[in-house]
Amino acid sequence: GLDDATTKSINGPRVTELLVKLIPNPSTFALVLRCIRLWAKRRGLYSNKMGFLGGVNWAILVAFVCQLFPTASPARLLQKFFSLYQEWKWPTEIRLCHPYEVEDLDMKQWDPTVDRSEKYHVMPIITPAYPCQNSSYNVSHSTLDIMLEEFKRGKEIVKDICDKPWDENRSSDEWAELFVPNEFFLRFGTYVVVQATAADDDMLHAWVGYIESRIRKLVEVLQRAPLRKIFPFPKKVPYTPIEPKVLETTEDAGKSEAKNSLEGKDDSNDAELESKQEESEPKEGVKIATEKSLEVSQTANAEKMEAETKEAIGEEESKTKYTRWYIGILRHPVRSATRKRLDFSWDAKSWVMSLKMWNGYKPEMGAEVKLVKWTDLPDQPEIFPDGKENAITSRKMWVKKIAAEQAEVRAQGIGGSTHHRTWTAKQTPRKGSAKPEEEKSESKEAHNGEEIIDESKVDAGIDSNVINVKGEDEEEQSLLMKRIRDENMMNKMDKKVRVMKNFKDLERVSGYIDTLQPLGL
Repeated sequence: GLDDATTKSINGPRVTELLVKLIPNPSTFALVLRCIRLWAKRRGLYSNKMGFLGGVNWAILVAFVCQLFPTASPARLLQKFFSLYQEWKWPTEIRLCHPYEVEDLDMKQWDPTVDRSEKYHVMPIITPAYPCQNSSYNVSHSTLDIMLEEFKRGKEIVKDICDKPWDENRSSDEWAELFVPNEFFLRFGTYVVVQATAADDDMLHAWVGYIESRIRKLVEVLQRAPLRKIFPFPKKVPYTPIEPKVLETTEDAGKSEAKNSLEGKDDSNDAELESKQEESEPKEGVKIATEKSLEVSQTANAEKMEAETKEAIGEEESKTKYTRWYIGILRHPVRSATRKRLDFSWDAKSWVMSLKMWNGYKPEMGAEVKLVKWTDLPDQPEIFPDGKENAITSRKMWVKKIAAEQAEVRAQGIGGSTHHRTWTAKQTPRKGSAKPEEEKSESKEAHNGEEIIDESKVDAGIDSNVINVKGEDEEEQSLLMKRIRDENMMNKMDKKVRVMKNFKDLERVSGYIDTLQPLGL
C-alpha cells in the first residue's frame, strides 16, 4: 500500500492520460491551451504556490470548455473560455467526469458533504482520475478576484475580435492586446515586500522554496484588513543591496588625507604651513623620514585601506544572498475610511515566526516583511525593464485610473468585503410592492435579527440612499429567483453533457465508472 503523499505524487501521469481521453478534439485543445498558458504567464496568473492556477488547473478548465463546445473553432473556444469562467458561480466545482471508485482501494476523495473543510474551497477544480482531488485549493478570495477581472478583460478583447466582419487584411497582430504583460509594478502605490536571506545559494534555494509555499498564508492574513485588492506577484525577484555609503566616504577620506599630506608643502595657507613645519621638526632619539619615504609609506597605506574595504564589501556580498517577493495592496475607500493608518506589524511578525518553525530552518536564514512605497522601489530590470525614470509617465496614468475607480466605489457605497462573497441574484421587486423612499429609510429591518449597518455613512460625501435594504418579501423572492436560475443552468449543462459520447468511451480501470448519472454541477 501507498500513503497519501506518494499516491498524490504518482497521480499526475494518470490525470494527464485520462484528460487526453476525455477531450473530443485534441488538436484544438492543444492550441487553445497554449494560448491560455501564454496569457496566464503574461498577466501574472500562472503560479499554483502563490494562490493562482498552475498547468494542470488551466488544462482542466480548457478541457471542460472543449467538452461543452466540441465543434467550436479555437477562436470561439477562447471567447467561450473567458465568458464562461467570468460568469461561473464559484465555488461550484469543475468536473470532467463523474467520480468513480476502485475495488480494494478506500482512498479519500474530494467531497464537501463528507469533509466540511472542503466546503470553504474558493475555486474547486477537480482532477478526473481516482482519487479525485481539488487541484486548486491554494486559491484565495483575493486571487480569485484578480482572475475574475482578467477573465472579464479577456472576454471583452476576444469578443471585439470575433465580432469584427471578415476582412482579408486582418492579421494576427490584433491578438497582441490579449497577451500584453501585466503592469504590476505600476498599478499599486504600496507593496508588501517579503525578503529572504541566506548564507549561500544552496541554503537560499531551500529557504526560498519553503517561503514561496507559505506566502498564501500571508495573503490570507492581509485579507482581514480593509483592503480592496491584494495581488501577489507570482515571480520572485533577485535583490542586491546597495553598497553602504559610509565605507565609500571613509575610503575617499583616506585618499584625500594621503593626497593632502603629500602635497602639504605647496599649501598656500601660511598658518597651516607653519603648523606642519613645527610638527615635522625633529625630536631627540627619533629618526627623520625623508620626503620620498614618507610618500611611499602613505601611498601604501592608502592602497592597503582601499584593498581592505573592497575585500570587506566582497565578503559581505558573497556571504549573504537575497530574494524578494512583492504583494501589491490597495486600500478600500469605504471600509478603511475610519482608519488613517493600517498596521500589519503584529501579523507580519507572527507569520515570520511561523516560518522559523520549519524543520529545515537554520540560524543563517532570515526573513523580513516590510511596506515599500512605489517611489522606494529599486530600479532593477526585473521590475522596470525600461528604467524607473521612463516608467513615471505610465505610473501617473495608473494613478488617475485608480483614483477614478476608488471614487466610483466610494460613490456606490460598496462597503462589503469582496473577500467573503455570497452569490445572490438581482432583486426584482413585485408590482405594487414598492415602498416610498421615506418609508424605506425608516423601515430598515434586521437581517437574521441583526441590524443592517449602512457603511456609506462612514464617508460624508456618500448618499445614504445608495444602499438598498432587503425586506423579508424581497429576500424570499431573491432566494427563489436564485434557485430557479441555478436549476435552469443545471438542466442546460446536463443536456449538453448527455449529448457527449466521450463519457461512454472511458475504459474500465480495475473498477467501474458510472456514466449514466447526470453530472452534478
